[in-house]
Amino acid sequence: MKFYLSILLCLVCLSCANQADQYIIRGSFPGLQDGMTVRLLNAETRNKDEQLLAADTVKNGRFELTGSVDAPVMCHLWISNKDIVSNKKQSRSLGTRLFLDHSAIKIRTPHFDSLYYISEYGPDDRELLTEVVGGTLQKDYMDYRQTVHANELEYSKYNSILSTLNWDRMATPDKYTPEEYHRLYTESYRLRKEAAERLHADRMAFIRSHRQSPLALYVANEMISKSFSVPATDLEEILARNCRISDTARAARFCRQAEQACYFCKDIHYPDVPLHTPTFDTTLLSAHIRPGHVTLIDCWASWCGPCRAAIPKVKALYDKYGRDRFDVISISLDSKKEDWQKALEEEKMPWPQFIAGNRGYKQLTSRYNISSIPNLILIDGKGQVVCNTFSPEEIRIELEQILR
Repeated sequence: MKFYLSILLCLVCLSCANQADQYIIRGSFPGLQDGMTVRLLNAETRNKDEQLLAADTVKNGRFELTGSVDAPVMCHLWISNKDIVSNKKQSRSLGTRLFLDHSAIKIRTPHFDSLYYISEYGPDDRELLTEVVGGTLQKDYMDYRQTVHANELEYSKYNSILSTLNWDRMATPDKYTPEEYHRLYTESYRLRKEAAERLHADRMAFIRSHRQSPLALYVANEMISKSFSVPATDLEEILARNCRISDTARAARFCRQAEQACYFCKDIHYPDVPLHTPTFDTTLLSAHIRPGHVTLIDCWASWCGPCRAAIPKVKALYDKYGRDRFDVISISLDSKKEDWQKALEEEKMPWPQFIAGNRGYKQLTSRYNISSIPNLILIDGKGQVVCNTFSPEEIRIELEQILR
């Protein structure tokens, strides 16, 4: 009898160990229909072969996903009705985010329609309708999302307004008078900037209150991916106090990314890079930035239509503010010197011109975190980067504040 009890006890212990070594995600809510597909994707990898963690098909109005992960990871849970609708125009994929570890997780939402389309471009106002109930990490993630969601929506709202204004300027230039356009843009830019500052404060408060959590480093990594938005003091604090966590792989990844991000912290002194002159002499960026002068660096290329479209706007800024306290430097990312020189003849820009070249291109794009052009970098009289944008209108607003 004792033998059988011992076996039973061992089985119970093994069962408990197995539960601790895997995640279980369950969902059953209105709107789920049999045949809908459910997929759990790793949101922290771009390798499509590594994204799918688990899948299930809804049966009897419910689903269950099980599996294991090496370490806690941000995931997207997608539910699709594609396989059960005859009219493909009615097909939809909706989902929710969750921070996955080896816990029992329950998806609660009023209805399938209450889920949302997960986008990297901004939050959804329906996000908080869904509650993902799990372990401590997931609870912390839900608390974090509730804390930052309002300011994320506010930032996204004004970012969308600014994008529309930028488009209107190109597509329908007569839609606003110059005065109306400047007023609308300036006000929306101010409100977006204020929302960004509140959002940063919320994120730092969360990071400080979760020193030992891998979730804090996930949030920090989101922050440092945006150029010139995180003060160097905040990055130093995170490195000093948040990297001693059990998730050593995440901590190591963050330290490597932070090593690169230190070049494009907010208000940091501009990184120096090698350049070539029109006669292909070698020089340094620092040799052409005058102390006490505000400097705009315009990163562009001859083949880039938006870059060429921005040049007249930069000329207008140069004519209004230039020479006494404001300088402009253009750096071409062209691969062919001949294309660059032809564009110089056509554009006739009255300020110093340089080309990055192979060595300069690598340093310029990495140290200024340039992933697209045009890229406009504004440096104040102290040599600190105060604005990094594609928009000459944003440069105008920052210039007015610095030079007034």
